[in-house]
This record gives sequence, structure tokens and C-alpha cells, in this order.
Amino acid sequence: MEEHVTNKSFYVSIRPMLIFCKMFGAYPLKNTLSSKVITLQYNLFSIHTLWNPFLQTICGLLYFKFITFPWWKISKIFVLVRMVMVILSSIYSDQHLPTLLKLIDNIDRRLSKLEHQPKSSNGLLWMFACISVLLISTTSSTFMLRPEEGTKKAIIQTALIIIPWYQFQICVALYLLFCINISYRFRCIKELWEDTLSNLMHTNYVSSVDGKSIAKRSDIQLEEIRMLHSDLLTAIDELNRCYGTRMAIFLASIFQELLTIFYECLLGGLPVEYGIIFAMYHIECLFILGKITENLSTSVSK
Repeated sequence: MEEHVTNKSFYVSIRPMLIFCKMFGAYPLKNTLSSKVITLQYNLFSIHTLWNPFLQTICGLLYFKFITFPWWKISKIFVLVRMVMVILSSIYSDQHLPTLLKLIDNIDRRLSKLEHQPKSSNGLLWMFACISVLLISTTSSTFMLRPEEGTKKAIIQTALIIIPWYQFQICVALYLLFCINISYRFRCIKELWEDTLSNLMHTNYVSSVDGKSIAKRSDIQLEEIRMLHSDLLTAIDELNRCYGTRMAIFLASIFQELLTIFYECLLGGLPVEYGIIFAMYHIECLFILGKITENLSTSVSK
């Protein structure tokens, strides 16, 4: 099924998703509500930036106090290490977000002048999809813990487990969102390049004066297309600075979580059916991440 897209500017289109991410500290920029991407700012010592480490730290400390059921004790050290790595990677990587967003916005404005307005993902649909994942994960975890811990304690424990995990997962969703939209722009540039070459080839069938005029405009447009392609490659470099380290941590944490699930089933008493569900979720995340990254790589090569 093809994703729903919109012809609004990239930032305006995905802003609902960014506002939702801000609640979990995954988007720490100021002036998010503004419709102008030029107003976005990153400040290391602002509440926007410190919200993510605060949530991670509070949930991590309370995790060690309230998580008492046997089959989660094995994962406590892993949770602590991941928490520290997520905080450090976020502080380093988030400073590049304004540059990435402004770069894509500038590319869109230049493409619009060439009468090729690129499509953008619908941020509302992405936001609702992320909310659905959060609700399903929270509900399933609460029902899983309630028989052993009681409803009240199960809700507290679920929140301490889900919030840090979801903060990390939503960064992956943002990475996928950027990958898909950069791929859209590569395809848009390819179509524009093909149309320009087609117009250039047809100059042989018109008068010499008109042909020279068309050829001159086509040459100027081809040069602009080349510069746009170069800027998109720069956007990929910025994407790597924003999410490269976090994706490396994500991949390492998935491997670690699969091992943790195995030992929780083997030694900690985690029901096997829950272990299979957790493992299948992580494998599916790897497949989606690999597929969308492959599509971006294919768009670049074409």
C-alpha cells in the first residue's frame, strides 16, 4: 500500500509528528509550533533539550526501585547501559536537526521554482501510527503484568518500561520518516532531469531561434538539477549525523535484547509465548529499517 502524501512543504507536512515526538524528548528544538523552518533552534541548556535525559534518568532510577518481578532482573544492567547511551547520543546528534530540516526546506523551495513541487509524508498519519503502537504496547504489557503484580503496580511498571523504550523507538520512526521523504526528492529530481533532457532533444524539431532559447533554458535547468542532487547528498550526510549513531545503538540494542529475551525465558521464568512476541517485534523492526534504508540507497544510485 502506497503511503499517503501531501504537496505542502516538508516541515509543515511532518510537523504534527514532530510535535508528538517532542512530548517524549525525541525532537528537542525550539519554535516547533511555528510554520517557518527558519525559526527552529537548538539550545543545549534549554528545557527542550534536557527533557529527554530527564525522562530517561527518572524512569531509569524508578525502574530499579519498582521493577521486582524475577524475569526482568536479568535486563536491569542492559536498561542502564542503554539509558546512558541514548542520552549521550541524543545530546550529540540533535544539534544537527535544524540544519537537516532547513536544508530539505531549501531544496523544496528551489524545486517549486522549477514547477516540480515534491511530495511529503502526511505527519498526522505518522503520528496516529505511533500513537497506535504506543497504546498496543502499553495495553499488552499491562495485561501481561496484571496477574502477578495487580492493576496499579502493573500500570506503574508498564510506564517505567514503555517510556524509555518508546523514546528510543520514536527516534527510529523519525529516521524512517526522513529516509522516505529524501527518497521522494531524489525521485522528483530524476523526473525533472528526464523531462529536461526530453525538452532538450526536441529542440531539433523547432526553429533555430526557438531551439537556441530552449537549449539555453535547459542547460540552466540541468545545472540547477545537478546542484539540487548535490544538496540532497548533503542532506543524507546530515541525516547520518543526526541518526547514524542512534541507529548503531538501536541495532546493537536489538541484538542485546534478543539475548536478554532468551536468558529471561531460560533462567528468569519469562513465558515463552511473550518471548516469541518480543523477538518477532524486534525482527520486524530490523526488516522495516533495512527495507526503507535500501530504498533510500536505491533512490540515490538512480
